[in-house]
Amino acid sequence: MGANDTNKILIISVVLGILLLGTFTPVAGQATPEFLVTWKANTYVPAGYQAKALPIRGSQVEVSFELIDNGKIADLSRSTIRWFINFKLQETGIGNKTFAFTITPYDNRIPSIKILILDYKGAELKHLFDIPIAEPDVVIDTNDQRNFRGLPYFFNVNNINSLDFGWEVNDKKPEGAVDRPDLLSLDIPEIQLGESLDINISLIIKNLGNPLEFASAETLRLTVQ
Repeated sequence: MGANDTNKILIISVVLGILLLGTFTPVAGQATPEFLVTWKANTYVPAGYQAKALPIRGSQVEVSFELIDNGKIADLSRSTIRWFINFKLQETGIGNKTFAFTITPYDNRIPSIKILILDYKGAELKHLFDIPIAEPDVVIDTNDQRNFRGLPYFFNVNNINSLDFGWEVNDKKPEGAVDRPDLLSLDIPEIQLGESLDINISLIIKNLGNPLEFASAETLRLTVQ
C-alpha cells in the first residue's frame, strides 16, 4: 500500500468520525418547548381570599399562554394557533395566545382545553389541560355569639350588592332593615342563671340576576348559657 492510499484511508476515517459525532452527539442547550398557561374566572370571592377564584356553570373564563423555548418566550406572531374545548375547534388565528369562553350552564362535562400550534419551527405543538369547576358556596363567619357575616364564594357577579342574603334565626327572618345584608347582629335576651337558650342560624344566598344560582350554609347552632 502506497503513501497516497494511506492518506486516502486516513482522510475517509476522519470524515466518517465527524459524521458519526454529528449523528450521536446532542446539540447543547436544546430542549422541548414548554407551555406556560394561566387562566382566570370572573366569579365573586370575599376580600382577602388568596386562592384562585374558580368558575361555575355560566362563568366566563379567560385563558392565555406563552411558549417557553430554550428559556425564552417564543415569538408566535406568525404561527397559526387553534383553540379547542372538549376536542371541538373553537377558534383559529395567527398569534392568538388568549382565548375567552363561557362555561355552558347545562353541560356536565369539565372543560378540557387544547392549544394547538401548527407551524412552530416546522413542528406541531399541543398542550391539553382541564379547567376545574366549583359550585356557589356560603360560609357563616363569627368571632363571638352576637355578630355574624355571610361570605359568598364563586357567584357570577361583580360585587356583593348583586346578591340576596336570606338570614333566618330559629326559622324566622330577622326584623328590621340593615345597611349590610351580609351581616347579622343578634339581640340575645337575658336568661336566668342555670338556663340555656338554643339559637339556630341559617343563610341562603341567591344571585339577583339568576335565581337558579344559589347556595346555603349549614345551620349554625348556638347554645347561650
